[in-house]
Formats: sequence, C-alpha cells, structure tokens
Amino acid sequence: MPELISCLICGRKFTSPEPLGKMVPGLGYVCAMDWPGFAAGFEVGRTGMLQGDAGLEDPAVAARDRNLQKLERLLQFDVTPREIAAYLEEYVIGQAHAKRATAVAVYNHHRSRQIRDVEVSKSNMLFIGPTGVGKTEVGRTLARFLDVPFTIADATNFTPAGYVGDDVENMLMGLLMSADGDEQWAAHGVVFIDEIDKTRRTSAGNPSITRDIGGECVQQAMLKILEGTEARLPFFGGRKHPQGKNITINTKDILFIGSGAFEGLPEIVAKLMRQGQTNLGFRAAPRSSAKEADYRVLLEAPYHILQDALLEYGFIPEFVGRFPVIVPFEALEREEYRAIMTRTRHSILRQQIALFALDGVHLEFTEDAIDAIITQAVQMKSGARALRSLVERAVSKARFELPERGRERVRCIITAESVESGNYRVEPLTAGHEGQDETLQTAGGE
Repeated sequence: MPELISCLICGRKFTSPEPLGKMVPGLGYVCAMDWPGFAAGFEVGRTGMLQGDAGLEDPAVAARDRNLQKLERLLQFDVTPREIAAYLEEYVIGQAHAKRATAVAVYNHHRSRQIRDVEVSKSNMLFIGPTGVGKTEVGRTLARFLDVPFTIADATNFTPAGYVGDDVENMLMGLLMSADGDEQWAAHGVVFIDEIDKTRRTSAGNPSITRDIGGECVQQAMLKILEGTEARLPFFGGRKHPQGKNITINTKDILFIGSGAFEGLPEIVAKLMRQGQTNLGFRAAPRSSAKEADYRVLLEAPYHILQDALLEYGFIPEFVGRFPVIVPFEALEREEYRAIMTRTRHSILRQQIALFALDGVHLEFTEDAIDAIITQAVQMKSGARALRSLVERAVSKARFELPERGRERVRCIITAESVESGNYRVEPLTAGHEGQDETLQTAGGE
C-alpha cells in the first residue's frame, strides 16, 4: 500500500504529490488547492521564484516590484503635517487636536529616516478615548494615506510565550499578509493594537506575587517589538517552535499605535492635577466631579501627568516609555454625529444611498429621521459605532421589499417613524428629485 502524503497546510492526504501539488524542499508537501497562495504569499514573495516553477515568477515579481516602488516613495517622504491632517479631515469628523498630534507624529516618524548622523527615536502613539470616536478610523486612514501595510491586532488575545493564547509577535502576521508576504515591505507598515488598555496589571498599584500573564507579562513581552527588534514569526502561524521554520521581520521602522478606552483614566488625571502637580504653570483640571470623567481633561494635562496617570492605571514605566506620543480623543457632540452621518467621504448615509441606487431606488432621509438616529446613538453611549446599526435597522424593511420595485423608479423616504418601526414612504420619482445630488439626499422634515 503506497505511503500517504499529507498537505502541510490543510492536512489532506494523497498517495502521490504529482500533479496534485508541490514538494517544498526542507518543508514537505503542499497540495494544489493551497499551493498558489502559499507560493505567491510566502516562498515566491521572499525568494522571487522556486526552482522549476517559472510559471509563478511573473505575479510574484510584479508584486515585489510594486512594493519596492512604494517603499522608495515612502523613503522620500515629503508631505507636510498639514497635508496629513487635511486627508484625515475627509474621513474623520472632529478630533482636531488628535488629528494634528497624529499628523506631526507620522511626519516625524518618516522624515527621521532621512537623517543619517543622528538616530531618532520612534514615534509610537497611544490613542486614548471613549469607544466609537474615531480612533481606529484614524489609524486605518493613516495607513491608506501612506499606502503602507496595515493590520489591527487585539491585545486581549496576547499571552507570554508558553501560555495558551497568541504570542505577541503574531500581531505582525497580519502585517505580513497585508504586504503580500514581503518582509521588507511589511517592516514599514502600521500596526494598530486595539484594547491595549486591557493589558494593565490586574491589581494596579499592588503587583501580585504570581505571574500576571494577561497584563504586566504581556507588556514585558511587547517591549522589544515596540522599540525595534528582529521578530521571528512561525512560517505557518500559531506558536513558535524551536525547530520550526520562521520568518524574520525587523520592527524598528514599524509604526505602532496602541488604542483603548482607558476607562477611569480621566479621573486619575483630574486627581493628580488637583494634588498640586501643576506647579510648572499648566492649567489645573476643573474641580467639578462631572468634568472629572470627561476625556477633555486629558487635553489639559501636561505629558508628565499623563505618564504618572498611566503608571497608576497599571502600566509599567518601560511600556509607557515606548509610546512617546499620547493622543487623547474627545467624546462626540451631536453635531459631530450628524457630520459623521452626512459629511464624510464614506458616510453611512452615502453607503445606503449607493446600495439602494443599484436597484434603481432613490433613497432619502428626512431631517427628523437623522435627528432620531442621533438621539438614540447618544443614549446608547457607544459613539459613532451605534449609527450604522441604527441606520441599518431603519432601512431594513425597505431594503427587503423595494429591490423588485426598482423598475418603477420610486423614492424611498426614511422618516423618524422608520427609525422606530421600520416603516417607510414610497413616492413616484419625479424629474425634480432625479436631479438631486445622488451622493446624499435628504427630504424636508416631516
């Protein structure tokens, strides 16, 4: 009975590798279903071409050449902080301070590579603010502006080596995939570490005698990666193995952005400022207890106060030092909710209008409907994230029933009642309405 051969990726078993796959020297067999992605994403991306596989050379080489061109443009970085902030303005509403601080940090990070005789420290950033105010969107938009690999990692999944969970190095695996398997290009990307506040010590201010594997130990494990090191990733993901094949990525040029809500931090900052730590001429925080939970107090605090607050919150000094740029985000006001719905380039209403237009339906929102959605979003206290679910619910019934009526050329009007019940109005599409701006339509309040 012939010996069965197993695919390294999916585990399928075959009696013969040819023509069902490929034998990779030193590794084993990869079946035909997994081989194209495996080769293009890793081996071919790293070496140009495996011997005997001339047919795979062109796409790999083309991808590598594109990445090389992008890298050359990035190394010649010549945009200004004002230009970066202006681009962010198209996609992120409000947060003027955060956008300016982010633009300056990104500018310094990339311009510093053009300095030859002085080594400039990395400009890793720490985004602090309530949920749904645009922290993730700023990171994603930055990566799009820079045209670099980007990945979002969840800090709650990380554990130190040897424990159940993901090694901290695995945050780079998504970056590698975003870079088409090209380690050199991945080494200039952006890693957005979400929920980083969850890596605080479990007993802040009272270090435990036992290992805090979900908090302080994770902070310790991240230190070298954040500062710059040769990180080793397992070739097939998962945990590293001493004898396994690894991929190496240098992290010294990767921009890391830590992000989290940091609930309770504004109160700590307000307390420290009241205790007299403002002798350097900085304005003290408001004494009103209502203001203490307001993230705006972080905008008023000097950097050393923010550092002390983060230490009290449960972070080790070395970890805080890896994020020299602390960027506070404010809670959203009603008008900012409205702008997010209507003004941004990819606003929620624009998306829905475009979807309905595919079926020939002219979608409109009344001002009352927009106000009702905003009111509910504010009450839910989850920031702009609530807007999408509320809009989806308001148009759900119409989305189900109207596609088959598209040929009738109708207007679908979403009212305040639609937000509550899902009901909507349908009217014939007139010439006057046909001429409206198709990117965003609103009907007069009902």
